[in-house]
Amino acid sequence: MLLNLFVFAVAMESDAGRRKIGPFRVFRPVVAVATAVPFFFDGMVWSGNGLLLETFGAVLGVPLGLVPMRVMTFEYDRAASKPYSRAGWTYVLAWLAITAGKVFFSYGSTDLWSVALGRWMADEHIPVESFKAAVIFMNVATMLRVAALYVGARRVTSRSGS
Repeated sequence: MLLNLFVFAVAMESDAGRRKIGPFRVFRPVVAVATAVPFFFDGMVWSGNGLLLETFGAVLGVPLGLVPMRVMTFEYDRAASKPYSRAGWTYVLAWLAITAGKVFFSYGSTDLWSVALGRWMADEHIPVESFKAAVIFMNVATMLRVAALYVGARRVTSRSGS
């Protein structure tokens, strides 16, 4: 649950409002999350259904990170000769909804449907480490949204003739 909230905080600090887009802005969220992961990550499974679940978590995280980017706008500031992004309340609300869903899932996995989940994991031969890794990979993959920042910045910069 803490990693979910950390990813939300990093996204808000990085993106909310009008922000200049440069190398530091693109890589800072990835570095922040990569720095936090060792505190949560216990390992992963490299085969079978465990690996499938871990892969699914990573694949699911990409669109979760990109969906809020659809409401972000990009502009080029000729005076500063820099691209900027603008993310308003719709962006914040999209991240809040995604984070609330991830937090609810984390809570439900341990408190609401833990018995059913444990039974399913046992039936499918999925170790607990795989489930935890899948959730971590999902959160890390949401940070791939920085690729959309890079693309948006390149697009407005090329349109400006710079």
